[in-house]
Amino acid sequence: RNASESGKDAYAVYHGKHLSLGVSKGDERRKQDPFLSDVNFVSRFAILLFGGNIEVKKNYLVVDDWLKFKVADDKEEMSLEKVSDKGQVNAILISELRKELDT
Repeated sequence: RNASESGKDAYAVYHGKHLSLGVSKGDERRKQDPFLSDVNFVSRFAILLFGGNIEVKKNYLVVDDWLKFKVADDKEEMSLEKVSDKGQVNAILISELRKELDT
């Protein structure tokens, strides 16, 4: 299954956030509810390569100062206790690739 169906490695991105009209029925007035338009599901790689500003911190990448992606060299490196040099090198490589795409 693809990422949008399984929910694994899928992030929802949207183009606009709006408020609905507070329509009134007689004496009753509905409150304005927020809603999103143009919602799509994308993978982490789309966010890393085409998203906001990227910052490298140890062995993880931070997009727009809030969304963190851990970069590991293999499955065993996913524990929080280990920080490998390979993970940091991989994070720097992804960041440099992004810089090349932006130029």
